[in-house]
Amino acid sequence: MLNMHAYFIVSSLLFALGFFGVIINRKNLISILLCIELMFLGVATNFIIYASIYGAVSAKIMALMIIVVTVAETAVGLAIVILIHKQQQHIDVTKLTRLKG
Repeated sequence: MLNMHAYFIVSSLLFALGFFGVIINRKNLISILLCIELMFLGVATNFIIYASIYGAVSAKIMALMIIVVTVAETAVGLAIVILIHKQQQHIDVTKLTRLKG
Protein backbone atom coordinates (compact mmCIF):
# COMPACT_ATOMS: atom_id res chain seq x y z
CA MET A 1 0.00 0.00 0.00
CA LEU A 2 1.27 3.43 -0.87
CA ASN A 3 1.97 6.00 1.74
CA MET A 4 -0.96 8.30 2.47
CA HIS A 5 1.25 11.33 1.84
CA ALA A 6 1.47 10.32 -1.81
CA TYR A 7 -2.32 10.44 -2.09
CA PHE A 8 -2.42 13.85 -0.41
CA ILE A 9 0.22 15.11 -2.84
CA VAL A 10 -1.80 13.84 -5.81
CA SER A 11 -4.99 15.47 -4.55
CA SER A 12 -3.15 18.73 -3.87
CA LEU A 13 -1.68 18.64 -7.37
CA LEU A 14 -5.15 18.10 -8.85
CA PHE A 15 -6.50 21.08 -6.94
CA ALA A 16 -3.51 23.27 -7.81
CA LEU A 17 -3.69 22.29 -11.48
CA GLY A 18 -7.36 23.24 -11.58
CA PHE A 19 -6.78 26.49 -9.73
CA PHE A 20 -3.93 27.62 -11.96
CA GLY A 21 -5.90 26.50 -15.01
CA VAL A 22 -8.73 28.84 -14.04
CA ILE A 23 -6.31 31.69 -13.35
CA ILE A 24 -4.22 31.24 -16.51
CA ASN A 25 -6.89 30.35 -19.06
CA ARG A 26 -9.67 32.89 -18.66
CA LYS A 27 -10.83 33.04 -22.27
CA ASN A 28 -12.26 29.62 -22.97
CA LEU A 29 -15.37 28.79 -20.96
CA ILE A 30 -15.09 25.03 -21.46
CA SER A 31 -11.54 24.91 -20.12
CA ILE A 32 -12.62 26.95 -17.11
CA LEU A 33 -15.35 24.40 -16.40
CA LEU A 34 -12.87 21.53 -16.75
CA CYS A 35 -10.46 23.20 -14.35
CA ILE A 36 -13.23 23.67 -11.82
CA GLU A 37 -13.95 19.95 -12.21
CA LEU A 38 -10.30 19.21 -11.38
CA MET A 39 -10.57 21.34 -8.26
CA PHE A 40 -13.67 19.47 -7.11
CA LEU A 41 -11.94 16.16 -7.83
CA GLY A 42 -8.97 17.15 -5.69
CA VAL A 43 -11.24 18.04 -2.77
CA ALA A 44 -13.26 14.83 -3.14
CA THR A 45 -10.04 12.82 -3.20
CA ASN A 46 -8.99 14.46 0.07
CA PHE A 47 -12.27 13.47 1.70
CA ILE A 48 -11.90 9.89 0.47
CA ILE A 49 -8.36 9.73 1.88
CA TYR A 50 -9.54 11.03 5.26
CA ALA A 51 -12.34 8.48 5.24
CA SER A 52 -9.92 5.66 4.57
CA ILE A 53 -7.54 6.80 7.32
CA TYR A 54 -10.08 7.44 10.06
CA GLY A 55 -12.95 5.24 8.91
CA ALA A 56 -15.37 8.16 8.97
CA VAL A 57 -18.57 7.56 7.07
CA SER A 58 -19.32 11.29 7.04
CA ALA A 59 -16.25 11.94 4.88
CA LYS A 60 -17.42 9.34 2.37
CA ILE A 61 -20.85 10.96 2.26
CA MET A 62 -19.27 14.37 1.79
CA ALA A 63 -17.15 13.04 -1.09
CA LEU A 64 -20.27 11.57 -2.69
CA MET A 65 -22.08 14.90 -2.33
CA ILE A 66 -19.13 16.73 -3.93
CA ILE A 67 -19.26 14.35 -6.88
CA VAL A 68 -23.03 14.88 -7.23
CA VAL A 69 -22.62 18.66 -7.14
CA THR A 70 -19.83 18.38 -9.72
CA VAL A 71 -22.04 16.41 -12.08
CA ALA A 72 -24.87 18.93 -11.70
CA GLU A 73 -22.47 21.83 -12.24
CA THR A 74 -21.15 20.19 -15.39
CA ALA A 75 -24.63 19.64 -16.81
CA VAL A 76 -25.76 23.20 -16.13
CA GLY A 77 -22.45 24.69 -17.27
CA LEU A 78 -22.43 22.81 -20.57
CA ALA A 79 -26.06 23.75 -21.20
CA ILE A 80 -25.16 27.41 -20.70
CA VAL A 81 -22.14 27.06 -22.98
CA ILE A 82 -24.29 25.52 -25.72
CA LEU A 83 -26.85 28.32 -25.44
CA ILE A 84 -24.16 30.99 -25.54
CA HIS A 85 -22.58 29.38 -28.58
CA LYS A 86 -25.95 29.20 -30.36
CA GLN A 87 -26.65 32.88 -29.73
CA GLN A 88 -23.23 34.46 -30.18
CA GLN A 89 -21.22 31.90 -32.24
CA HIS A 90 -18.28 32.01 -29.77
CA ILE A 91 -17.53 31.04 -26.20
CA ASP A 92 -14.82 33.60 -25.51
CA VAL A 93 -15.40 34.82 -21.97
CA THR A 94 -13.83 38.22 -22.62
CA LYS A 95 -16.37 38.95 -25.38
CA LEU A 96 -19.40 38.01 -23.31
CA THR A 97 -20.82 41.34 -22.26
CA ARG A 98 -24.43 40.53 -21.69
CA LEU A 99 -26.48 37.44 -21.00
CA LYS A 100 -30.23 37.72 -21.25
CA GLY A 101 -32.89 35.05 -21.29
